[in-house]
Amino acid sequence: MDNASRLADVMRRPGMYGIATLEQAIMFVGGFDAATEFTFLEGFGNWLAAKGAGGENQTWMSLVVRIIDRRTVESERRDLDDERILDMFFGIVRDYLDERRKMWEDPAPGRLLPRFESRES
Repeated sequence: MDNASRLADVMRRPGMYGIATLEQAIMFVGGFDAATEFTFLEGFGNWLAAKGAGGENQTWMSLVVRIIDRRTVESERRDLDDERILDMFFGIVRDYLDERRKMWEDPAPGRLLPRFESRES
């Protein structure tokens, strides 16, 4: 199973991997990235910061929490349970991977790849 398929399986069935909270998911995904020598999610933190979640010096956790906060209205925040928060986090990861894939497949003419991208990997 390749890395993308493995991560997709984790995101589809987090409970099978012992993931029940946002903290556990971020630790797992960070460990997954470390196991790929930080190439699979290269630039993810910078991408999160570029989405307006904060500075590049902040942790994934704080950046993700800000994005989730922005994607929910105040009345929904009280009702967010761990399962919904996990779904939102994995949606953020999917958004990053989709955006990165599209950038590599068809960058706009004359457009520089974002700073969080690296063609060296």
